[in-house]
Amino acid sequence: MKVAPVLAALQRRNSSRQTLVHTGQHYDFNMSDVFFQQLGMPAPDINLAVGSGSHGRQTAEIMCALETVLMERKPDLVVVYGVQLNRLAEAFHRLQLLEPLPYLEFLALQRRATVVITDSGGIQEETTYLGVPCLTIRENTERPVTVKMGTNIVVGRNMDRLHSELDSITHGRGKHGQIPPLWDGHAGERIAELLI
Repeated sequence: MKVAPVLAALQRRNSSRQTLVHTGQHYDFNMSDVFFQQLGMPAPDINLAVGSGSHGRQTAEIMCALETVLMERKPDLVVVYGVQLNRLAEAFHRLQLLEPLPYLEFLALQRRATVVITDSGGIQEETTYLGVPCLTIRENTERPVTVKMGTNIVVGRNMDRLHSELDSITHGRGKHGQIPPLWDGHAGERIAELLI
């Protein structure tokens, strides 16, 4: 999803040749193909087909396969769109875990949610943008702006804190954040401007 606006902005400029490389770490239709379809993106030029596995194995396979692509294509510039490697979510009492949904349907679900509990950095950003309270079940976040300015609270694995924050949210006392500066939907254009 992060690649879509930059890819489109660069295509509109017709001043560069792009090669879209998919790691293949997400290969389920609703976690991969649906993004390309719903966001109007072309199919990847190259799929590394890394598949599932441990964090270390996936990282090593991505690096080895990508090195081959870079040696063959010799790009002037490489833009990496970060996707956190999969983690297994912890199951919590009274929570229903959902099967993966297509991206736009999942955004709609988040928008209507009272609260979202996640370990995903991308979802922390989406809930901040949507103004939906988010409880992150990790000990830290690589998206600190979602805590500082947004609707995200990092509760870690502290079940008492999780229950306390859930209680606050369901009683109308949840954290109210704001959309951070530059989260205006024009990042793709700004990035493309810098690249060209």
